[in-house]
Amino acid sequence: MLPANLPSKNLSPVFPPQNVPRPKILFIVSSFNNERFITESLLAIIDQKGDAQKKILVVDDGSSDKSVLKVQMLMYQYPEIKVLQQKHQGQASALNLGLEKAKDYDFIAFVEADVKIEKKWLQKNLPLFQRPAIMGVGGSLKPFPKDNWIARLAGREIEYKLIKQKHHPLHLTSASVIYRASIFKKVGYFRTDLKNSSFDVELNLRIKNVHGRLIYNPKAWAWHHYKPTLSAFLKRSYAYARFRPHLHDISLYPYDHIIKFQIILVSLTAPILLLTIILNSSLLFILFLICSISYFLLTLPPVIWTLKNRKDLVMLLYPAISILRNSVALLGLGVGILEYRRTLKHKKILYAKHFKEF
Repeated sequence: MLPANLPSKNLSPVFPPQNVPRPKILFIVSSFNNERFITESLLAIIDQKGDAQKKILVVDDGSSDKSVLKVQMLMYQYPEIKVLQQKHQGQASALNLGLEKAKDYDFIAFVEADVKIEKKWLQKNLPLFQRPAIMGVGGSLKPFPKDNWIARLAGREIEYKLIKQKHHPLHLTSASVIYRASIFKKVGYFRTDLKNSSFDVELNLRIKNVHGRLIYNPKAWAWHHYKPTLSAFLKRSYAYARFRPHLHDISLYPYDHIIKFQIILVSLTAPILLLTIILNSSLLFILFLICSISYFLLTLPPVIWTLKNRKDLVMLLYPAISILRNSVALLGLGVGILEYRRTLKHKKILYAKHFKEF
């Protein structure tokens, strides 16, 4: 007779599956002058929940600080950590060096040295690979609450963009992402000519082109230390815009469509204001006000969301900082278009020369 607290149906006992192979995962951590954060980043990977077989490969991209020393100190305690060093060639090159050393792994995860993934990040992402078509999974990013104002402002904008992200996105950021290892045999490695800005975007596009699916998992969080100075933030924005023409100007996130309109308004507002002063035209002044008010309204969604959900007053500066960012991005976009056209012209010349010789 069954105990009172058990169902009376004749149920067969359920046992956990036996001899199921544990997935083998290589975490590739690219680092350049990250001595302040790399220990925190590596310990977060070590502390991941679950029974996956984890190895960590740190690729140092020519750091001049004590980043490598910090890693070597951890290696004595955690033998699963290894480190490679190269001359400074950029993040894409560093990740490619890690991929060249990745043999016999089921999954490859990329975590930047200034990123701390939550304890269940791996546990939350791995089950999403049950469908063979899924090639990559990434989660949300948010800034560290004690970072300075510009780092938090940049992070809050990214956080808002990701909150609005689609389940099957075009892009997963290389800051914290995991891929099926086999996809790199099919699409190759990162393009090093795109430097530290759009190389991950271009890889994701190649994955989509071979019908691989990407998943955005909002339940898997990571914290990111963003650029700590205004000049570094603007330099990064310039680089993103400069290499965007190589990607055919795609919008990575839904809010990027709004940012496109912001950039258009920035490009129009300054000439309109100049003409207003020169011509002393009331009509042009009204047009200037319309453009300015429209721009301000377009910056409000991330401001309102952050104030409501994160209570971070730094986003009150977002409308003004976005004008600076979009002005720099406009300059970078112009330079990028000229460079891209010159590249296409050079390719046409080489093709015509090759065809003529043939």
